Amino acid sequence: MKILIVIPRFYPLETPRAYRWSTLAIRLAQLGHEVHVFTGTIPESPQEEIWNSIRILRAGTASIKDLLSGASTRLTKAGMPSLATQIKSKAIEIHQRFLQPFYFPDVYFPWLKTARNAFEQTLGEHTFDAVITVGLPMSAHLWGLRAKSSFSDMKWLVDMGDPYQIGSAQNTWIFQNKRRRLEQKVLRSCDAIAVTNRGLKQALSDGLEELKQKVHVISHFSDLPPANTKKTPTKGLGHLLYFGRFYQRLRPAKDFFDTLYRFNSAHLEDQRLELDIYGPTGSFLTSKSWKRLKKEAHYNGEVSRLELSKLILPTRSIALIIGNASSTQLPSKVFDMAALGLPILYYYYLEEDPGLKLLQDINYPGLMPLQHGDEISLHEIRRALNEKALASPPPLPSSHFITEEYLKLIQ
Repeated sequence: MKILIVIPRFYPLETPRAYRWSTLAIRLAQLGHEVHVFTGTIPESPQEEIWNSIRILRAGTASIKDLLSGASTRLTKAGMPSLATQIKSKAIEIHQRFLQPFYFPDVYFPWLKTARNAFEQTLGEHTFDAVITVGLPMSAHLWGLRAKSSFSDMKWLVDMGDPYQIGSAQNTWIFQNKRRRLEQKVLRSCDAIAVTNRGLKQALSDGLEELKQKVHVISHFSDLPPANTKKTPTKGLGHLLYFGRFYQRLRPAKDFFDTLYRFNSAHLEDQRLELDIYGPTGSFLTSKSWKRLKKEAHYNGEVSRLELSKLILPTRSIALIIGNASSTQLPSKVFDMAALGLPILYYYYLEEDPGLKLLQDINYPGLMPLQHGDEISLHEIRRALNEKALASPPPLPSSHFITEEYLKLIQ
């Protein structure tokens, strides 16, 4: 098959969707399919290249946020973000709060204008059997609408990692009706819809019988090897490792920071937990909740999935997952943390948290659910750290299996 994947961020970027679809595109090419990727431009990357037998075409500015996020995260000798990094972080925060709500259909709207000619040329030069559009953002799916209107026989798969109309962090009140109509047009026009969890499937097809047969659940995957651990002296009980970013409304840092502070304040030094954060800088680093954790909290900058697989972690390491305040979103990091084979402290807000439910369904050993408002249990931490079954993590879906699931929807 000749397949076109439309995604605003792709290799060499390491965002969750870029990583997911870079891996799946490689698997599709290995199966003998001709794979083309249409994506946004990236500084220092060529406009067109062949990578792992995949033809990548980069065109247009994907989003204003990409321009603001261009600089890398730099740390001072004390392990704190540099002044330039703090300014970048503040600019992104101001942009998200005051400008982003006025963009339509979303923050990627510049891509629809700056890459239009390149997209039309791509469609004119090739006859594709299938197009896969990857969102969020909704802007990616508008390319699919354009392609489907020109080539009605071409299969169109809409891949929705996050909802647009439901629980969207953008345009929460502006363009509400226009937003709903646009999403319904996309969902009705495509041939199949892939989501990562049952909560989103139910939300999308609720009251729309025609969509119930279109929406399919295809989970995340992880090809990460088990974690490398090394016996290292530590004064405390163990190390909590958090990988990723925080979101004020969806996944705030303050609630867990305050919970950890209460736990450490109630215990002697040899019974306390240290917190190591690997991810983008953010306003959490200047918050009172972070500062009062003092020497027991450490910010280590960003790491890619490849770097994560090579990290030498302390023996008494515990993966920390903070669940989203949404039943329609399943973070890919749940799979990555499970693949590492570490005990997992899962701090959650909702009873029907998709990530927590997944780990419970596979009987993940060393799992410690901690509901928002509850306190960390010293007994549970010790139990999880002594869990022998973690030497052999439970099997998770591989990228090969997930690729086959997608192929069923476009063949």
